[in-house]
Amino acid sequence: MAQKIVAGNWKMNLSLSEGVKLVNGIESKIDSTDVRIIVFTPSLFAHPISQLNKKDTEVGVQNFNENEAGAFTGEISINQVKSVGVNLSLIHISEPTRQAEI
Repeated sequence: MAQKIVAGNWKMNLSLSEGVKLVNGIESKIDSTDVRIIVFTPSLFAHPISQLNKKDTEVGVQNFNENEAGAFTGEISINQVKSVGVNLSLIHISEPTRQAEI
């Protein structure tokens, strides 16, 4: 039988402390190891969330830039993601697009 996966991301909705509370809450509800649980955090939170004393919850990032390096302000490379011990990411998320004047 195929492994069950429960995964989610919190987009721009939680602070670090709220994310920690979320992951700890998820961990307190886990009573089965037959489900793979993954939380995809904003890149900024990937390292601190991955350092929590987690039983079964895996951590990934919500996005990364496909370039290995370069002048891409505000972006994060897959090498930077890997350097903090994270090796999962969401790709090709369909979000509603909006235009904003700055």
